[in-house]
Amino acid sequence: MKYHYRYQHLIIVLLIESVLLDWLIFHNFSDFTRLTVISAITGMFITVEGILIGLSPMIKVPFMRDIAVIIGVAALLTAVGAFSVSTYNSIQFGSLSANSITFFYWNPAWVLFLVLVEWYVLAIIVPFAPKIEEQVKQIKNS
Repeated sequence: MKYHYRYQHLIIVLLIESVLLDWLIFHNFSDFTRLTVISAITGMFITVEGILIGLSPMIKVPFMRDIAVIIGVAALLTAVGAFSVSTYNSIQFGSLSANSITFFYWNPAWVLFLVLVEWYVLAIIVPFAPKIEEQVKQIKNS
């Protein structure tokens, strides 16, 4: 992989550091997270994931854009499921926490959120540009 600018090495290091930091932050949440907390945070996830999916045409490399959209749709649907289940159980049953909701909905929602954000940053910062000949072929086939 050829970097176009020297500062991309620093950005890659910061990206790895942010993945580790984000993972530690989310991993320190308790096993029994209150459902109102899950509802509030997944609402933010839905907003950010929707914006990133909407901005996916900015990713110039087609296969990276396709992967970002696939991850984004999966993350968005998981966050919507987590939001729906936690809000419903909180309002309908008045429960504060349920380990099954945390395990089956909350954990996949924040993992996919982190994967989407980090993949999107990687796709924007370090484009894996195909060779000139392949770009010409893609243009001719369009």
